[in-house]
Amino acid sequence: MQRTRQMQNMTVFLSMKNGGKGIPYGGADEDRPDGSRNHGFKSLKSNPAEAIPEAQGITALKNALIALNAADSPFFTVGCEKAFGKNDSGHWVSGYLEFALNYGELVADAAFYFKLFFLFNQWYWQQKQEVGVRYQFELEGATFLDANLSGFTITAWISAGTYPTKELAQASWEEALDTLVTFLRQQPAPPEGQYTEIY
Repeated sequence: MQRTRQMQNMTVFLSMKNGGKGIPYGGADEDRPDGSRNHGFKSLKSNPAEAIPEAQGITALKNALIALNAADSPFFTVGCEKAFGKNDSGHWVSGYLEFALNYGELVADAAFYFKLFFLFNQWYWQQKQEVGVRYQFELEGATFLDANLSGFTITAWISAGTYPTKELAQASWEEALDTLVTFLRQQPAPPEGQYTEIY
């Protein structure tokens, strides 16, 4: 009964977003209403994660950028952000990590992302979960300008419930992000030369 209640408080689902974007994309000169800013796309296959302002102060986010852009990773990151808040129930942290397959032949086929979501869903329920964690995977069309091709990115939106303190909320969110990255790092890269790398 306890595990049933916990599973009801956790969510993993996939959605599709209409529209699309061009990658790379430029940054904005002004802040958003919440105070954050779009700093534009930077390929971290060739730039250090320290170059991403959105990751500053969040160890798990910085580590995610390093891990997913490593030379042996089949992915590259497209964007990320985090937000802190407080309501009557307590403190919360939410945020997202957007990434894509780094191979032209794979990034153009949504089926590879469906399979990735399916595998994560199967794997996740075998792990120790924290109550209140929610993963929303959002598939979106994209034009990869440097490679002159169209395909998809996937954004993992993560929220992790409310807590008495900001520190506890951040720790829970970072743990949820670490869980996702652990899974993604288990996905093997194709044999060298089998597909065309984007970055």
